[in-house]
Amino acid sequence: MNEDESNQKIQTGGWRNWAIGFCIWTVIGLSFASRTYLSYYQNGANVSWLDVYPGYMIDFYLWGAASPFIFWLSRRFPVERGHLASRVVLHLLIALCLNFIVLATASPLLWCFGFFNKTVYPTFAALFR
Repeated sequence: MNEDESNQKIQTGGWRNWAIGFCIWTVIGLSFASRTYLSYYQNGANVSWLDVYPGYMIDFYLWGAASPFIFWLSRRFPVERGHLASRVVLHLLIALCLNFIVLATASPLLWCFGFFNKTVYPTFAALFR
């Protein structure tokens, strides 16, 4: 196998991995959204699927975008004997930061795409009152 074939195989594998990851996070997001929607429906709540699905999809796509970093972190700093306490603390601190980043990203996206009631929340700052 020459260098061009090797580079092409690496590039194809990268796109394939991203496509598989996108499909996996889509299925996970749809399953969570469907469960929530069906729970509302079962309890007699009059909720449109447009009120439920987009929020879940945005959240899970953001976690999908963060997952390569999470996998890199687990390979770079494995939790194992000899480093157990320090690695657990490191992973918990990074998890807290990553949660904040995802939430801080999801809220404006939901607002910008119109999934919040802009009559009640006319500005983004009103979401945090």
